[in-house]
Amino acid sequence: MKEKEKDIQSSIVAYLRLSGWRVFLYAQPGAHRTLGGILEPGHPDLLAIRRVYPYTRYLWVEVKRPGGKLSPDQERLHAELRGSGAWVEVWESVDDAIRQLAPLGLGLAQWEG
Repeated sequence: MKEKEKDIQSSIVAYLRLSGWRVFLYAQPGAHRTLGGILEPGHPDLLAIRRVYPYTRYLWVEVKRPGGKLSPDQERLHAELRGSGAWVEVWESVDDAIRQLAPLGLGLAQWEG
């Protein structure tokens, strides 16, 4: 049975929080509206923030099931965010988070969820 996107998102949120990130959820998996229509289509699912003196890191995360594709709105908005200097990732698992964050000293090297 395929893992549901909401379960993947829950695992990623737990990993981020245990790694010292503050996490804000902007969309629930499968939801057609985000925050009552306040956010524009394509908005990433999560915003993670972590203070690493003397900087604060802001990380936008789009959660997808393995093999899931970004919608045209997501591709457009993610490109706009990256173009303005934002850090935007698309993750399909906690392993993706570990591969991105642990080498930078921004996440746990192992996680048993």
